[in-house]
Amino acid sequence: MRVVVFSTDRNILKPDSAAYMRQQAYAKHFDSYTVFVGSLLPRAMTICNIAPNATAYPLHPLSFFGSLGLVYRELKRADIFSSQDPFEAGLFGLFASWFSRKPLHVQVHTNFYAIAFAHSSFRNWMLCTFAPVVARRANRIRVVSESIKESIQKNIAPKAPITVLPIFVDTKRFQNIPRIKHQQFKIALLVVSRLEKEKNVRLAISALKVARERGHDAGLTVVGAGSEEGRLNAQARSFGLERFVAFVGEGDPVPHYTSADVLLVPSLYEGYGMVIIEALSAGIPVIATDVGIAREAGAIVTSEKDFEKTVSRWIESGPRQSSLTGYPYTSFEQYVQLYCSDLKATTS
Repeated sequence: MRVVVFSTDRNILKPDSAAYMRQQAYAKHFDSYTVFVGSLLPRAMTICNIAPNATAYPLHPLSFFGSLGLVYRELKRADIFSSQDPFEAGLFGLFASWFSRKPLHVQVHTNFYAIAFAHSSFRNWMLCTFAPVVARRANRIRVVSESIKESIQKNIAPKAPITVLPIFVDTKRFQNIPRIKHQQFKIALLVVSRLEKEKNVRLAISALKVARERGHDAGLTVVGAGSEEGRLNAQARSFGLERFVAFVGEGDPVPHYTSADVLLVPSLYEGYGMVIIEALSAGIPVIATDVGIAREAGAIVTSEKDFEKTVSRWIESGPRQSSLTGYPYTSFEQYVQLYCSDLKATTS
C-alpha cells in the first residue's frame, strides 16, 4: 500500500523529534510512505519521503508550482491519503482525494466545535468553517479522545467510521520518577505549558493567590515559554506573588514532576494534553478544565469558574496520589500497529 500524508507539523522534518520517529515507524508497514509538510499560509512547503534513507525536498510556495511533476507523480501513485488535521492539511488531502479518486483518512486532535477554540482568533474561526466539510467527506476519521468523537458525532454525524487512537506517551518513563518534597513550599503547584492565551496560565496564578489568602503555604512553578510570559510575570507581581511563582522556561519537565504535588491544566482548549498523561503516570494528581484527555485519563475536572476553589479544596483535602486510567497502550510498537491497522482499514 502506498500512503501519502499531509501535515503542517514541521517537526516531522527534524530527525531527533518524536514526530519524525513516529512517521518512520509507520513507514515500515507500507510499500511507500510520503509526507507533504506545508501550509496554506505563505511559508515553505516540503515533500519528505520518510524511509530508511529519508530524503527531503524544500519547495517554497512559488517553486511548488514548478515542481508539479513531482507532486503529480506522488498523487497518482498513492493508494490512500491521510491528513493529520481537518484544517489546512485536510484541504490538501480533500483535493488530492478528489483529484485521484482515492480514499481519505482524517485525523482530529482538537475539538473544533469547542467555543473557546473558534473564538480564540480569526484564523481559528476560519479553520472551523471548513473542518466540518473535510470531516464529512473523509472515508475514515481518527481522533485522540472519546470527547472529540462524541463532538463530531453530535455535530456532523459523518458516515465514516471514527476510531479513537490517543497519542502515544512513554508512560514507563514517568512511572518510576522519585517523589520528593519541594525545598521551598509545603504545597508545590506545577504548570507545564506553552505560555499562550489559550493555555490560560493566568488562572493558575489566580488559584495560587486564593490558596495563599486562605493561609496555605503554596508556590507555583511554570515550565514553558511563549508570548504571554511578560504578562504572566506582571500578574504575579501585581498579586505580590513574585517570590512564590517561578518561571523556569522551556525544558524537560521530569525534574519538576519529582517535587510537584499537583499539576494544573487551566486551558481554554486542548488538542490532547500529553502532560496530563505524563503527570498521572507519575502518580501526580491533575486539576484541569474539561479539555483534551483530562476526563478520560482520570484528572480532577472542574470549570474555569470553579478552578480557583477546586485548587484550594484539593490543598485542604487531597487526594495526594492519583493514577492514569483508560490508557490503551503498553508499548510504542502496540500503538504503531494499531495506527497502521486503522490506516489499512480503508473504506472506499
